[in-house]
Amino acid sequence: MADDLGVHTTNVQRDYVFGWVLAALYTETSLKESLHLKGGNCLRKAYLPQSRFSPDLDLGAETAVSPAAVKDALDRVCDSVGARAGVAFWKDRTRFEEKRRIQSDLSVYEARLYFRDFYGEDSKLDIAIRLDVTEYERLALGSVQRPLIHAYSDQALCQATLRCVRMEELLASKLKCLLQRRHVADLYDLVHWILFSTEPLDRAEILRVFLRKTIYRPAPGVARELLQALPFDGLRTLWDRFIVCARSVAVEFESGVKSFLGLLDELFGRTSARTSLSFFPAHLRTPILEAGSKTALLQITYDGVERLVEPYSLRFKRRADGGGGEYFYVYDRTGGSSGPGIKTLVAEKVSAIKVTEEKFDPRHPIELSKAGDPVLDPTFRGNRVRGGSGSIQRTRLPSVFQRPRVPRVSASFKRPLHRFKCSVCGKTFARKEHKATLNRHKGKHGFPCLGTLGVYLGYR
Repeated sequence: MADDLGVHTTNVQRDYVFGWVLAALYTETSLKESLHLKGGNCLRKAYLPQSRFSPDLDLGAETAVSPAAVKDALDRVCDSVGARAGVAFWKDRTRFEEKRRIQSDLSVYEARLYFRDFYGEDSKLDIAIRLDVTEYERLALGSVQRPLIHAYSDQALCQATLRCVRMEELLASKLKCLLQRRHVADLYDLVHWILFSTEPLDRAEILRVFLRKTIYRPAPGVARELLQALPFDGLRTLWDRFIVCARSVAVEFESGVKSFLGLLDELFGRTSARTSLSFFPAHLRTPILEAGSKTALLQITYDGVERLVEPYSLRFKRRADGGGGEYFYVYDRTGGSSGPGIKTLVAEKVSAIKVTEEKFDPRHPIELSKAGDPVLDPTFRGNRVRGGSGSIQRTRLPSVFQRPRVPRVSASFKRPLHRFKCSVCGKTFARKEHKATLNRHKGKHGFPCLGTLGVYLGYR
């Protein structure tokens, strides 16, 4: 099979095992009711059998994830696949653990399953397959049932009905991820669908879901310009290196980009980028995202002053008057008029920007991979079940970039107080004690302020 497709045998072995794992997961465990398949292997195993080989299975859950329940289900999957297909798993090496936090109370979990390669030689390394499970993932269009695609000689034995993300939402997510992660795999998946899919889809629905998942609903033309200005030169070098697909569906990079740009014209039509809202354009956004992925300092000329900053977040905020736009949160090392600290920058005042070679240790979570997401509500609007006890309650999702308003000082409090001024927003605070640390508060425009230290104004 590897010779026929023009790929390495490891890709075929892993893809074969993916098929059997999905078959067991969706026929022999209770997780079939709660997990939906998404990502690259959703394309390959549910929609387009000749799409690229993906190294992992991406799954989502609309509720909480129980690590113990998933680990138990995966053990049963390994037993089933071993008995039915002869795949030798090393169950004692199976892992299921938290991979990263989406928010303080939401997680992505990663499972690793190891199996002996099909040659059965002791000198060969065991092959691992990875499953990522995201909890509390809501689908805009709901899930759909699709038959498992297992393009191997035992396909009559390896059958299941998969719970999948709808294709329109899957493609909308690929567009969104291109703006955020700039992964070449997302570009290839869109190109492969354009060139090889024969299943009719509602293209208007793709655009609606994309705009719903991003901050660009009031300004679709801005999103179109950002997608058209992706760093294609950098993606070109990764195309042949990281895309693994059958030689029959291999696509030249230039041809793929041409097809992708044609799709943008079809989806967005004649939408204009002109808007009353402010967004960071591509020539600023690209180095910002690059610096965030490399944890590298940015050299910025802002409001006529050269600054060295640590990049943390791009957030979209609406003002009470209906205006607003994106704000770039950085830690300014060089200071300016107010000294070093967290600063909020706007695109209009950036006249030059450059990614430096100097690395930094983050003081806060770097959230630039979520640039373009709608502002997250600090209160999770879903029911969260805790610890299997059955108790359901609302959960607060605190974030360094989203802070509730500090309570006002009572007017009846008459004694003199130490007064501090926030170094970011300028708001003043009264304290009984001489402590410069500030509570969570909002700035003068009503947005959460990142200031954590105050400048001492005196005692009165």
